[in-house]
Amino acid sequence: MKTRRGWTAAGRWAAATAAAVALAGTAWATATAAQAQENEPTYRCVLLHAEGPRALGRDCRAFHGAPEEGPLFGTFRIEGLIEHRAVRCEAPFPEIPAGFADLPHLVEGRFCRPVE
Repeated sequence: MKTRRGWTAAGRWAAATAAAVALAGTAWATATAAQAQENEPTYRCVLLHAEGPRALGRDCRAFHGAPEEGPLFGTFRIEGLIEHRAVRCEAPFPEIPAGFADLPHLVEGRFCRPVE
């Protein structure tokens, strides 16, 4: 039986199967990228607001040795759980903090760029 747009039941089934296979491949690629970053200090936050080189995460938890309070030096990631995106923050000089943490309330990042 054909629907308005001319798709048969078999066609809809084939399209759904192709979409499921594509999503499974995307999930595997995401897991591989996450494994490559497993040693990088990371903050997983419920909310992430990133605009330009600044980022602010709210309701966060620290992973992979990320400090829970105080100034943040070196490179770190802030991941947004609702937005499904992440930024990597790194100061241009080692003596300049790249952000500040006050968990679980917030993480502030400066010199940030989106993670692909």
